[in-house]
Amino acid sequence: MHYKAGTYFRTGPYAECRGYPTPTPGWSGASCRFYNDYGNLWYYSSDWRAWVYSGNVTFPIDGEPAPTNSC
Repeated sequence: MHYKAGTYFRTGPYAECRGYPTPTPGWSGASCRFYNDYGNLWYYSSDWRAWVYSGNVTFPIDGEPAPTNSC
């Protein structure tokens, strides 16, 4: 997935979870997806070992679509 500059990588799939912003845009692998209790879609980044809100990323990466398997 491609993420925007300032995207937060979080400890859990909620905006309330602790996180850290990325200073620049970049690429990361996404291993699975998760819909939280609010119906928001999040992806788990195995590279960063953190969660990213779907509104801050785009797919595909190297022709690979977004993961469809649930976390």
